[in-house]
Amino acid sequence: MSTLIRPAVRAARVAATGVAVVLIAACSSGSGSSGSSGAGRSARPAAGSTSPTPAASASTPNPRASAYVLPASAAPTGFTPTAAEPETPAEKKADQDTNRCLGLPADEHHIDEADGPDLDDQQAGASVSTTADVYTAAQVATDVRYYGNPTHLATIIRCYQQVGGTLFATPDEHGTTATIQSIQPLDISYLSHHVLGLRLTVLVTATSGVASTSGGPGGVVPAALTATGGTPAAATAATRTVPLYIDDLALASGRIEQQIEFSQALQPPDATLERGLAVRGNALLDHQ
Repeated sequence: MSTLIRPAVRAARVAATGVAVVLIAACSSGSGSSGSSGAGRSARPAAGSTSPTPAASASTPNPRASAYVLPASAAPTGFTPTAAEPETPAEKKADQDTNRCLGLPADEHHIDEADGPDLDDQQAGASVSTTADVYTAAQVATDVRYYGNPTHLATIIRCYQQVGGTLFATPDEHGTTATIQSIQPLDISYLSHHVLGLRLTVLVTATSGVASTSGGPGGVVPAALTATGGTPAAATAATRTVPLYIDDLALASGRIEQQIEFSQALQPPDATLERGLAVRGNALLDHQ
């Protein structure tokens, strides 16, 4: 369950790229977290969506991890599903370093693993991602005892801050960096398979536009940085530091460990959206 690092990196990437479209106007107008970014709108899961039943059953010796991640059809209105990006060597090392910090084996052997599609609303700087791993029942029980033990919470937070802080401080290909401001426990007791919930507040510093035909980071051209005709303003770039809120939910049951992560720039993720998708992900674990 040390996979917090990679989803958090994805979340920072979404905030540093897609939200650039609206952050310039929101920050310059002084509108704060309730500005025109769309961050405060009440997003909802796609209408008529129901929790799919995984193909795995009690008679299946090795359940498939892909049956326990949110599918593309779970994307709420305004969110676009895209294939999850593969883990980078730096992210893999960060996960290993986190385990070492926690006193756990650096590499936990899993039978199967899967990343669900990233569900992104880049206009609002919001993202949802899920991962699932299949282990032996004994491994899952060991992880649940460790991560679900309140006496370990301070160590878990310290290790995430230490390892994540080092990783985020290293600029990515666009020069984006991030600083973990705080990590606080998050109540996810409404989920029957809950293990641990954490809310990270991260300060992301990114260049919101560049003077090139490709636009800003990730190909985004902020409206405030474009000249007449839609071309980027000559030699213009703006650097902003904005808060990013990441809610990380760790769930487990039987032989499955599942992680659901919600992120939102400027303000915490929409509570209704989060609860609805978390309940849907939790329901997947009922079928093994």
